[in-house]
Amino acid sequence: ADGNVIRTLSSESPKNFESYDGGPPPPQLIPKKEGLNRFVWNMRHETMPGVPGVYIEASYRGHVASPGEYTVKLKVKDQVYETKGKIIANPLYETEPGQYEKYDMLMSEMEEALTKMHEKVNTLKSVQDQISTLVEDIEDNELKKQGEEIVEALKQWDEDMVQRKTQAYDDVENFPNKFTAEYL
Repeated sequence: ADGNVIRTLSSESPKNFESYDGGPPPPQLIPKKEGLNRFVWNMRHETMPGVPGVYIEASYRGHVASPGEYTVKLKVKDQVYETKGKIIANPLYETEPGQYEKYDMLMSEMEEALTKMHEKVNTLKSVQDQISTLVEDIEDNELKKQGEEIVEALKQWDEDMVQRKTQAYDDVENFPNKFTAEYL
């Protein structure tokens, strides 16, 4: 009702999506076959991004949308179709006024924080890899040493944020979860 986008869905698979064990699920795709199609929204916010190759035993799915008024837009080529919808509160849940809003605000903040963390981990891992490659070709010993120190600092930060050794559920016994897995 306030104009915030809850979820954007597409009929096209994202080009940069990478599937791996312990990572986010593939995105829900809207069918686009000729004729009548059916799509069921799971009423969840956007799926959070993962860190490629990092196994986390958790759900990356966004939280369930709160009861309220929603606008649903469907874009087909240049045409946009719009309708209103309503999510009704489950009468079996005992809730107090404002409880759904507080839940939505808290979950949105936490999902945004995890998204930023994973984006930062991915960005800095890329930077670490780039600097590592560049350092190999540097002949100036002082500059090479500085580059190696930067790589080591980035590696240490990465190791504090994510556990790259875990490949399956039982691996957490040998390789403890790191910050983003615990946060999630």
